[in-house]
Amino acid sequence: MKSLSLACVLFLFAAFTSLAAPPERDLSRWIKSWETSPTTSSHGNIVERAILTPGDPLNPPAQGAVLKYLSRLSRGELNGMVSTKPVKHDGENEMIYIMSGKGRIEGGGKKLPLRQGDAILIPPSLEHVITNETEEPLLMVIAAEPVPKNFKARTDILVRNLLEGNASPGAHWNHVGYGSIGRSDGLYQEEGFALVGVDGMNIAEPHPHVEGTEEIWFLVSGDAYLQLGIRLFHQPAGTAFMTPPDGQTPHATINTSDRLALFLFLARWHEPQ
Repeated sequence: MKSLSLACVLFLFAAFTSLAAPPERDLSRWIKSWETSPTTSSHGNIVERAILTPGDPLNPPAQGAVLKYLSRLSRGELNGMVSTKPVKHDGENEMIYIMSGKGRIEGGGKKLPLRQGDAILIPPSLEHVITNETEEPLLMVIAAEPVPKNFKARTDILVRNLLEGNASPGAHWNHVGYGSIGRSDGLYQEEGFALVGVDGMNIAEPHPHVEGTEEIWFLVSGDAYLQLGIRLFHQPAGTAFMTPPDGQTPHATINTSDRLALFLFLARWHEPQ
Protein backbone atom coordinates (compact mmCIF):
# COMPACT_ATOMS: atom_id res chain seq x y z
CA MET A 1 0.00 0.00 0.00
CA LYS A 2 2.81 2.41 0.80
CA SER A 3 4.53 1.91 -2.55
CA LEU A 4 1.27 2.52 -4.41
CA SER A 5 0.59 5.67 -2.41
CA LEU A 6 4.05 7.03 -3.16
CA ALA A 7 3.65 6.24 -6.84
CA CYS A 8 0.37 8.16 -6.90
CA VAL A 9 1.93 11.20 -5.28
CA LEU A 10 4.90 11.17 -7.65
CA PHE A 11 2.56 10.88 -10.62
CA LEU A 12 0.58 13.93 -9.50
CA PHE A 13 3.66 16.02 -8.93
CA ALA A 14 5.26 15.06 -12.22
CA ALA A 15 2.11 15.53 -14.31
CA PHE A 16 0.76 18.79 -12.92
CA THR A 17 3.72 20.88 -11.72
CA SER A 18 3.35 23.06 -14.80
CA LEU A 19 -0.11 24.19 -13.60
CA ALA A 20 0.93 24.86 -10.03
CA ALA A 21 1.16 28.13 -8.17
CA PRO A 22 4.56 29.73 -7.49
CA PRO A 23 6.37 27.75 -4.75
CA GLU A 24 7.05 30.82 -2.61
CA ARG A 25 3.36 31.26 -1.74
CA ASP A 26 2.28 30.11 1.71
CA LEU A 27 -0.53 27.83 0.58
CA SER A 28 -1.19 26.72 4.15
CA ARG A 29 -3.19 29.96 4.56
CA TRP A 30 -6.00 28.42 2.51
CA ILE A 31 -6.23 25.44 4.92
CA LYS A 32 -7.40 25.37 8.53
CA SER A 33 -8.65 23.03 11.26
CA TRP A 34 -11.21 23.98 13.88
CA GLU A 35 -8.79 22.69 16.53
CA THR A 36 -6.55 25.75 16.11
CA SER A 37 -9.34 28.27 16.80
CA PRO A 38 -10.59 29.73 20.10
CA THR A 39 -14.14 28.97 21.23
CA THR A 40 -17.06 31.35 20.76
CA SER A 41 -20.77 31.01 21.49
CA SER A 42 -23.72 31.17 19.10
CA HIS A 43 -27.43 30.42 19.39
CA GLY A 44 -26.97 30.87 23.13
CA ASN A 45 -25.52 27.42 23.78
CA ILE A 46 -23.65 26.20 20.70
CA VAL A 47 -19.87 26.23 21.14
CA GLU A 48 -18.41 27.32 17.81
CA ARG A 49 -14.81 27.21 16.60
CA ALA A 50 -14.06 29.00 13.36
CA ILE A 51 -12.58 27.17 10.40
CA LEU A 52 -12.79 29.62 7.49
CA THR A 53 -13.57 33.33 7.89
CA PRO A 54 -14.01 36.38 5.61
CA GLY A 55 -10.82 37.70 4.07
CA ASP A 56 -9.09 37.79 0.71
CA PRO A 57 -9.35 34.60 -1.38
CA LEU A 58 -6.31 35.61 -3.43
CA ASN A 59 -4.11 36.85 -0.58
CA PRO A 60 -5.41 35.77 2.85
CA PRO A 61 -4.36 38.13 5.67
CA ALA A 62 -4.40 35.20 8.13
CA GLN A 63 -4.77 31.44 8.02
CA GLY A 64 -8.29 30.55 6.94
CA ALA A 65 -9.29 34.18 6.15
CA VAL A 66 -10.31 33.33 2.60
CA LEU A 67 -14.09 33.76 2.30
CA LYS A 68 -15.66 36.28 -0.06
CA TYR A 69 -19.21 34.97 -0.50
CA LEU A 70 -19.86 32.98 2.68
CA SER A 71 -19.67 34.84 5.98
CA ARG A 72 -18.40 31.90 8.05
CA LEU A 73 -17.63 28.20 8.20
CA SER A 74 -17.25 26.74 11.67
CA ARG A 75 -17.55 23.61 13.76
CA GLY A 76 -20.34 23.64 16.33
CA GLU A 77 -21.07 21.53 19.41
CA LEU A 78 -24.27 21.43 21.44
CA ASN A 79 -23.93 19.56 24.73
CA GLY A 80 -26.13 16.63 25.68
CA MET A 81 -29.76 17.35 26.64
CA VAL A 82 -29.35 21.08 25.94
CA SER A 83 -31.41 23.42 23.74
CA THR A 84 -30.33 26.60 22.04
CA LYS A 85 -32.05 29.88 22.74
CA PRO A 86 -34.64 31.07 20.20
CA VAL A 87 -32.66 32.97 17.58
CA LYS A 88 -33.07 34.31 14.05
CA HIS A 89 -30.48 35.48 11.55
CA ASP A 90 -31.44 38.58 9.61
CA GLY A 91 -29.96 38.96 6.15
CA GLU A 92 -28.46 35.49 5.81
CA ASN A 93 -29.21 31.86 5.07
CA GLU A 94 -27.80 29.55 7.70
CA MET A 95 -26.66 26.07 6.65
CA ILE A 96 -25.96 23.32 9.18
CA TYR A 97 -24.68 19.78 8.62
CA ILE A 98 -25.09 17.23 11.44
CA MET A 99 -21.91 15.15 11.78
CA SER A 100 -23.09 13.07 14.75
CA GLY A 101 -25.78 12.94 17.41
CA LYS A 102 -29.56 13.18 17.43
CA GLY A 103 -31.93 16.01 18.17
CA ARG A 104 -34.58 18.23 16.66
CA ILE A 105 -35.07 21.70 15.20
CA GLU A 106 -38.20 23.78 15.72
CA GLY A 107 -39.27 26.92 13.92
CA GLY A 108 -41.99 28.35 11.72
CA GLY A 109 -44.52 25.87 13.05
CA LYS A 110 -42.33 22.86 12.21
CA LYS A 111 -40.65 20.34 14.52
CA LEU A 112 -38.15 18.22 12.57
CA PRO A 113 -35.91 15.38 13.84
CA LEU A 114 -32.15 15.63 13.31
CA ARG A 115 -29.59 12.86 12.88
CA GLN A 116 -26.22 12.16 11.31
CA GLY A 117 -26.11 13.21 7.66
CA ASP A 118 -28.87 15.82 7.90
CA ALA A 119 -28.34 19.14 6.13
CA ILE A 120 -30.43 22.06 7.38
CA LEU A 121 -31.26 25.26 5.54
CA ILE A 122 -32.68 28.00 7.79
CA PRO A 123 -33.94 31.06 5.88
CA PRO A 124 -33.38 34.64 7.04
CA SER A 125 -35.39 36.01 9.98
CA LEU A 126 -36.98 32.67 10.90
CA GLU A 127 -36.75 32.08 14.65
CA HIS A 128 -35.62 28.58 15.51
CA VAL A 129 -34.46 26.34 18.36
CA ILE A 130 -32.16 23.30 18.15
CA THR A 131 -32.35 20.63 20.86
CA ASN A 132 -29.92 17.80 21.61
CA GLU A 133 -32.05 14.85 22.66
CA THR A 134 -29.23 12.56 23.82
CA GLU A 135 -26.40 12.62 26.34
CA GLU A 136 -23.82 12.72 23.54
CA PRO A 137 -22.76 16.03 21.94
CA LEU A 138 -24.58 17.11 18.80
CA LEU A 139 -21.71 17.91 16.43
CA MET A 140 -22.26 20.06 13.38
CA VAL A 141 -20.68 22.21 10.67
CA ILE A 142 -22.21 25.68 10.40
CA ALA A 143 -22.02 27.98 7.37
CA ALA A 144 -23.83 31.19 6.51
CA GLU A 145 -24.34 33.15 3.31
CA PRO A 146 -25.46 36.79 3.22
CA VAL A 147 -28.53 37.46 1.08
CA PRO A 148 -29.75 40.79 -0.35
CA LYS A 149 -32.96 42.42 0.89
CA ASN A 150 -34.77 41.69 -2.36
CA PHE A 151 -33.91 37.96 -2.25
CA LYS A 152 -37.00 35.74 -2.27
CA ALA A 153 -36.05 33.36 0.53
CA ARG A 154 -37.69 30.18 1.72
CA THR A 155 -40.42 30.57 4.28
CA ASP A 156 -39.70 27.32 6.13
CA ILE A 157 -36.84 25.18 7.43
CA LEU A 158 -35.52 22.49 5.11
CA VAL A 159 -33.94 19.28 6.46
CA ARG A 160 -32.52 16.75 4.00
CA ASN A 161 -30.34 13.75 4.77
CA LEU A 162 -27.37 13.89 2.40
CA LEU A 163 -26.14 10.40 3.26
CA GLU A 164 -29.30 8.99 1.71
CA GLY A 165 -28.70 10.63 -1.66
CA ASN A 166 -28.00 8.35 -4.61
CA ALA A 167 -24.25 8.00 -5.22
CA SER A 168 -23.23 9.69 -8.47
CA PRO A 169 -19.62 8.80 -9.45
CA GLY A 170 -17.44 10.24 -12.16
CA ALA A 171 -16.69 13.92 -11.53
CA HIS A 172 -12.95 14.72 -11.66
CA TRP A 173 -12.05 11.05 -12.04
CA ASN A 174 -13.07 9.78 -8.63
CA HIS A 175 -15.41 12.21 -6.86
CA VAL A 176 -18.61 10.48 -5.76
CA GLY A 177 -21.51 12.83 -5.13
CA TYR A 178 -24.27 12.06 -2.63
CA GLY A 179 -27.18 14.26 -1.54
CA SER A 180 -27.16 18.04 -1.91
CA ILE A 181 -29.04 21.29 -1.35
CA GLY A 182 -28.84 23.98 -4.03
CA ARG A 183 -30.27 27.22 -5.34
CA SER A 184 -33.54 25.55 -6.29
CA ASP A 185 -33.97 24.77 -2.57
CA GLY A 186 -33.45 28.36 -1.44
CA LEU A 187 -29.71 29.03 -1.43
CA TYR A 188 -28.57 32.36 -2.86
CA GLN A 189 -24.86 32.26 -3.72
CA GLU A 190 -24.14 28.59 -3.11
CA GLU A 191 -24.75 26.22 -6.00
CA GLY A 192 -23.63 23.24 -3.95
CA PHE A 193 -24.06 22.26 -0.30
CA ALA A 194 -23.35 18.58 -0.64
CA LEU A 195 -21.52 15.44 0.43
CA VAL A 196 -18.71 14.24 -1.83
CA GLY A 197 -16.65 11.10 -1.28
CA VAL A 198 -13.33 9.79 -2.56
CA ASP A 199 -13.00 6.01 -2.14
CA GLY A 200 -9.95 4.38 -0.58
CA MET A 201 -6.78 4.23 -2.69
CA ASN A 202 -8.10 6.78 -5.19
CA ILE A 203 -7.08 10.18 -6.51
CA ALA A 204 -9.21 13.03 -7.81
CA GLU A 205 -8.23 14.92 -10.95
CA PRO A 206 -6.10 18.00 -10.13
CA HIS A 207 -7.80 21.13 -11.45
CA PRO A 208 -7.72 24.88 -10.69
CA HIS A 209 -10.50 27.46 -10.30
CA VAL A 210 -10.82 31.02 -11.54
CA GLU A 211 -11.77 34.27 -9.83
CA GLY A 212 -15.41 34.38 -8.77
CA THR A 213 -15.29 30.77 -7.60
CA GLU A 214 -15.54 29.80 -3.94
CA GLU A 215 -15.06 26.04 -3.50
CA ILE A 216 -14.69 24.64 0.02
CA TRP A 217 -13.91 21.08 1.15
CA PHE A 218 -14.35 20.08 4.81
CA LEU A 219 -13.32 16.52 5.66
CA VAL A 220 -16.13 15.02 7.74
CA SER A 221 -14.69 11.53 8.13
CA GLY A 222 -11.73 9.49 6.93
CA ASP A 223 -8.22 10.71 6.27
CA ALA A 224 -6.76 12.28 3.15
CA TYR A 225 -3.91 14.15 1.57
CA LEU A 226 -4.38 17.35 -0.39
CA GLN A 227 -2.38 18.43 -3.41
CA LEU A 228 -2.60 22.22 -3.55
CA GLY A 229 -0.37 23.75 -6.20
CA ILE A 230 2.95 21.95 -5.91
CA ARG A 231 2.51 21.33 -2.17
CA LEU A 232 1.24 18.20 -0.48
CA PHE A 233 -0.67 18.62 2.80
CA HIS A 234 -2.14 16.11 5.23
CA GLN A 235 -5.85 16.78 5.61
CA PRO A 236 -7.27 15.00 8.67
CA ALA A 237 -10.95 15.03 9.58
CA GLY A 238 -12.04 18.44 10.86
CA THR A 239 -9.88 20.35 8.38
CA ALA A 240 -11.17 22.52 5.54
CA PHE A 241 -9.53 24.18 2.58
CA MET A 242 -10.58 26.62 -0.11
CA THR A 243 -9.00 26.54 -3.53
CA PRO A 244 -7.27 29.85 -4.42
CA PRO A 245 -9.37 31.22 -7.33
CA ASP A 246 -6.37 32.31 -9.38
CA GLY A 247 -6.62 29.86 -12.28
CA GLN A 248 -3.16 28.42 -11.62
CA THR A 249 -3.40 26.47 -8.34
CA PRO A 250 -4.74 22.96 -8.93
CA HIS A 251 -6.19 20.97 -6.06
CA ALA A 252 -6.78 17.23 -5.72
CA THR A 253 -7.69 14.80 -2.97
CA ILE A 254 -5.40 11.80 -2.53
CA ASN A 255 -6.90 9.03 -0.42
CA THR A 256 -4.11 6.63 0.57
CA SER A 257 -6.25 4.78 3.10
CA ASP A 258 -8.58 1.83 2.52
CA ARG A 259 -11.71 3.70 3.69
CA LEU A 260 -13.93 6.37 2.21
CA ALA A 261 -12.94 10.01 2.69
CA LEU A 262 -16.21 11.96 3.03
CA PHE A 263 -16.28 15.72 2.49
CA LEU A 264 -18.84 18.44 3.08
CA PHE A 265 -18.61 20.42 -0.13
CA LEU A 266 -19.74 24.03 -0.58
CA ALA A 267 -19.33 25.70 -3.95
CA ARG A 268 -20.19 28.95 -5.66
CA TRP A 269 -19.25 29.13 -9.36
CA HIS A 270 -21.56 31.69 -10.97
CA GLU A 271 -23.47 34.84 -10.13
CA PRO A 272 -27.06 34.22 -9.00
CA GLN A 273 -29.64 34.94 -11.72
